[in-house]
Amino acid sequence: MSSLGHILWDQAQRGHRTDLEIVVGEAGSILTAHQSVVAGRSPVWDAMLNHDMRETQSAKLTLADVDEQCFKPFLYLLYTGELPADLAKPKPGSDSETDLQTVLGMVVLADRFQVAGFREVFETCLRQMIRFDSSIATVAMTGVGLPGRGEYFRCLNKAVVVATHGRDVLDVLQQVETKVFRHMPSDTSSSLAARAHILWSLAVRITVEAKVKKDQDRFLFFTGLLDDLVQMLHELPDRDRQRKRRRCDAPAE
Repeated sequence: MSSLGHILWDQAQRGHRTDLEIVVGEAGSILTAHQSVVAGRSPVWDAMLNHDMRETQSAKLTLADVDEQCFKPFLYLLYTGELPADLAKPKPGSDSETDLQTVLGMVVLADRFQVAGFREVFETCLRQMIRFDSSIATVAMTGVGLPGRGEYFRCLNKAVVVATHGRDVLDVLQQVETKVFRHMPSDTSSSLAARAHILWSLAVRITVEAKVKKDQDRFLFFTGLLDDLVQMLHELPDRDRQRKRRRCDAPAE
């Protein structure tokens, strides 16, 4: 038997008894939805719709800077509480990099529009997608782009930690440069923050695996310092630091 969420989603797909238009992306693709579902999931959209209705008596959300490829499965998640089947259980031969980018885009949307409660759904999916390779770099770069340290920042952090499970920590540290860091931009504030974020995640693993209480205390202190470093780097302007240094070193005319 279909859940109410699936029934409403089917109605939204057919434009049946919907009372909201969502204009998505630069192309202006229009998706129909139910205000009660969208506003009920997101306090941000609830406020936008209240303002929109007062001003124009219409129900429309315009999200020009949102990718439709990420938004449609995100809307499905809002209705049903689950990911579309092609993302939850990717078929053999599917484009894993595209799937990962789509899920990460959904995580960003959930954080941006304050949609709570889907951390476990994303963690389960990311656990299947991420390996000890460039995918860790992609997740870490997404994580440092989130504005705060809410549930979805913690979700991405856990995904990075889980991706190293089953591997010796020293082996991970020795290979992290070639398998992960080389896939990041070489010298931007975000990439530096992402590198620190990954090292912080590894430090968490070391802390958990440390058997001596005194060692755990030391590692917790160390991870606290790294956490502060990640936050400071995250707040810097994302510019090419090498180019900036070259300008500073240029001789005065």
